[in-house]
Amino acid sequence: MLRLVPTLAAILVLCGFSIVSSPAVAQDNPPIQVTSGIEYQFLERWDVDRLNQILKVDTPKFAGIPVSYSPASNAVRLYRVGPGYGSPDH
Repeated sequence: MLRLVPTLAAILVLCGFSIVSSPAVAQDNPPIQVTSGIEYQFLERWDVDRLNQILKVDTPKFAGIPVSYSPASNAVRLYRVGPGYGSPDH
């Protein structure tokens, strides 16, 4: 599973997925500061069906070539991590 994470991240970037939390999610899950201005914020959970949709349908459609990946076996939680996302400047 750990080897699949970088692949999924690359696929999401290549497919132009924008991981933007809705205002409701942002209000329900405020950023948590961990150290020196670094924060993380839970965005959403993607289930196995959604991940397999990305692997089996969206990526080949985007790339224009048939690609075969092993199916996802676990859901993932997506987080925004970085400097001060909860601040008014961002």
